[in-house]
Amino acid sequence: MAEQLENVKTISSTDVAFAALLQDGRVVSWGSNRRDHWHEEDNGIVQPQLKGVQTIFSTGGAFAALLQDGSVATWGDPDYGGDSSSVQLQLNKVKTIFSNDFAFAALKQDGSVVTWGMGWSGGDSSAVQSQLTHVKQIFNTYSAFAALKQDGSVVTWGYNQQGGDSSSVQPQLNNVQTIFCNASNCAALKQDSSVVTWGGNTSGWNNSVQPPLKGVQTIFSTVSAFAALLQDGSVVTWGNDPYGGNSSSVQPQLNNVQTISSHVSAFAALKQDGNVVTWGYDPYGGDSSSVQSQLKSVQSIFSTGNAFAALKQDGSVVTWGSNPHGGDSSSVHSLLSNVQTIFNTNLAFAALKQDGSVVTWGRSSDGGDSSSVQSQLNKVQTIFSTLSAFAALLEPQ
Repeated sequence: MAEQLENVKTISSTDVAFAALLQDGRVVSWGSNRRDHWHEEDNGIVQPQLKGVQTIFSTGGAFAALLQDGSVATWGDPDYGGDSSSVQLQLNKVKTIFSNDFAFAALKQDGSVVTWGMGWSGGDSSAVQSQLTHVKQIFNTYSAFAALKQDGSVVTWGYNQQGGDSSSVQPQLNNVQTIFCNASNCAALKQDSSVVTWGGNTSGWNNSVQPPLKGVQTIFSTVSAFAALLQDGSVVTWGNDPYGGNSSSVQPQLNNVQTISSHVSAFAALKQDGNVVTWGYDPYGGDSSSVQSQLKSVQSIFSTGNAFAALKQDGSVVTWGSNPHGGDSSSVHSLLSNVQTIFNTNLAFAALKQDGSVVTWGRSSDGGDSSSVQSQLNKVQTIFSTLSAFAALLEPQ
């Protein structure tokens, strides 16, 4: 394993496995080869058919390697796109690959699209295949796709209740600039800075601002809500109230916002003066009152599924949210200095320090306890993660 993992270029991951792309274009993968069998591991497998790999993409349980000749090789859980045999003959001259949790969508150089994986989740695009021409980019919810075409129109497919059916707003889907999606819904930002939304699971949504919504710069999301950052630095939210759809309690503070971070159920807005405003599900970080006095001179904000970590300009870190899932960093507080950046699994954080060392906290079984490899975590270049594990790429010897 150690010998195989030399000369690593980059690392990709599913929810349960890693795949390292080596400098010579070969691939080594390890972890579970089945999304629903977390403890069945295949460690250090050199994929013999994978030579000349350009980039690796992934769903929740499978990998797709784009080779330098434009062909594609897949492996992993067949239910998550690990078996592309049904479309293999079409997988040539591929430009790039997109994915949701269950399926892949390959964008070819001629603008056409080839899909495989779980059929209901977008792996079967036969119903819209004739429309999938001149495609520029593809976006996704958990189990649906939205293709943005060169002319600004949009084609959707996959699970209807998670964005696969846009028929109710199809006449409005023109002159689209880009698309933002959360777990079940999509929001299309048009050239005139207006927004069109569609999708499912909207029970309990706060839609008081939809439509119209104009002057939008970009859009962020939790699993069931959106937050639009307007060009004047203000913020407008909609969606499920407990997931951040209702920001009325902090609306007067949402001005001069620079960017917004989010996780499953809460938002954290970073203002131009380095202050932070939060809203959403209180126990998971929507309420930051316990650390509000410390949230000054913040440089960037990171998140697990249930907690936030703010990196300050002096290299220190402030955390809040669910204590067991990264919101409580008191056990490593004295070590959190001179931090360069922060990485995360679903329930743990890993801070990369300027000297190349690493500090972890959060749920132990999800990467929060690195004590068994701590002596090896030096001269770290960057860190990759699955839902529950970290992999550190060291600087060349």
